[in-house]
Amino acid sequence: MTLDAGKWSIVGTFINENSDLTIRNGGSLTATDILPGELSSFTRIDGSGSRMRANGLLDHVGNIRVKSGGVLSAGRADLRVGAVTADANGSFDVDGDLSSDYGLSVFNGGSMTARRLTIGTTPGRSGLLSIQDSSSETFIAGEILAGNGGEATILAKNGATVTSQSLKAGIELTGQGHLSVDTKSQTRFPRILSSA
Repeated sequence: MTLDAGKWSIVGTFINENSDLTIRNGGSLTATDILPGELSSFTRIDGSGSRMRANGLLDHVGNIRVKSGGVLSAGRADLRVGAVTADANGSFDVDGDLSSDYGLSVFNGGSMTARRLTIGTTPGRSGLLSIQDSSSETFIAGEILAGNGGEATILAKNGATVTSQSLKAGIELTGQGHLSVDTKSQTRFPRILSSA
């Protein structure tokens, strides 16, 4: 399904029943909640002015790629088996809490923001936050919980920046949190707490 320059506003829930979705050329999709079907799907938000917005909950099974000035936003996001990539000045913005048991990638000028970020929420699962270069940034207004029952890795390289009020790693008995930052990159965590 392709939304090309059109605008689609849904009062209620949009459920993507396993269909790949492309939003481009300034197209937009807005709904109260955006939820997945039973199988994996791929969503692409491509180009300046192209937007997808869940005013409430965003959940997804599969991959979402936001690029070339596109915007993905939500009131809150719970991505247990969904990955998001913000690439080439694409942005992923969450007003409230963002949780992920899978992959969040930011590179080539992409950005990601949220009030709070939890990575690795489920025992036996691994979540990854990867920020790849100097033009890419992740800003979390509150705290980052890395390994909140599951396993989490935060990877910053090639001049990337990660900012939050605090980082808590390895939470709960089964939680494991890993942080890897190369010499060109920077993390801004006023407080770091670890169970190790």
